[in-house]
Amino acid sequence: MNRIGHGWCMSKDIDVMKRCIEKKVPVEICLTSNVKPGAGKEWIETYEQHPVRQMYDAGVKLCINSDNLLISGGADREANPTTEIEHFMNECQFSLLEICELLRNGVDASFYHKEEERMNMHSIFDQEIQNILSEHQRSFEKL
Repeated sequence: MNRIGHGWCMSKDIDVMKRCIEKKVPVEICLTSNVKPGAGKEWIETYEQHPVRQMYDAGVKLCINSDNLLISGGADREANPTTEIEHFMNECQFSLLEICELLRNGVDASFYHKEEERMNMHSIFDQEIQNILSEHQRSFEKL
């Protein structure tokens, strides 16, 4: 198994979570796609109720996804990579460094089949993240 999409339901089954952790299977999380206010008890009512934090803390290898931008979310809940990251940080309490880890996990879970291509993506990603973190640090120093 290469990866699992919309795997939030595994939080209800510790054995499935353990298997994913042991096998290091990346699990795509699409917060806005999973949060369905008023849809009933089978769905997640709010971002704060999403089990993503529990899954991360248990050791599940997660990556951030925004799902289908035309279907997920709505006028009041836009689904795009930027807003997904904001929800991870604001409502689900992920730090900037944890977000970087989840984004890098997305590189691991990509459909690059050749190891050389994946390693090239890692290199590009790591450099870009370092640039962003350096800029972020400089912004704080100016305050």
